[in-house]
Amino acid sequence: MVRDGEVLMLFKGEALELRRAKDGHLLASHATTTRDFCNCATPLLFDDTLFISHTGNMGARALAWKGDTLTELWSDRDVGLLFHSGLPWKKNVMVFNDQVRGSNDMRLIDVTTGKALWQNNEIPKGTGLLCDDGHAILLTSMGELVLAKVKEDALDIISRVQALPAKCWCQPVLSHGRLLCKNNAGEVVCHDLR
Repeated sequence: MVRDGEVLMLFKGEALELRRAKDGHLLASHATTTRDFCNCATPLLFDDTLFISHTGNMGARALAWKGDTLTELWSDRDVGLLFHSGLPWKKNVMVFNDQVRGSNDMRLIDVTTGKALWQNNEIPKGTGLLCDDGHAILLTSMGELVLAKVKEDALDIISRVQALPAKCWCQPVLSHGRLLCKNNAGEVVCHDLR
């Protein structure tokens, strides 16, 4: 992730690092430990607050960024992101919680406090994107496409359709009114939403 073309934010195995883009100079770092030395979820920036997460002992946390210092604001070991980075919505992030195995757990988390504004167990884990009008397009790991409206207190499911055979860990792409979805086997489907 790059901020203003000047600062590069990245996970490097055991730490989140903020580096100056022009020369790679280390500006700040925050130690993180994963169970498999892998950080798949991209850090999300909300003004001067970073949301980071992965499965393992760390879970999810918010960091205040000031100058060359990252200060932990909150952490929650019960929430962990694996393949999906989460979807920023206002001062919140919508996540599929991969820390909970064997059950559906989607949440809208207030980035300033770490508290869940709502929790939904109707949608299997997956990936997704948010549209400008507040709708979420979600592709579950089982290949189901879900259209929902994001609200402060709930997620309203509008429609569901089986789009692809499972497993689907690739984020859908929306461009020029067309929605592309891909599964792990390499099968691709294109929906014309115009």
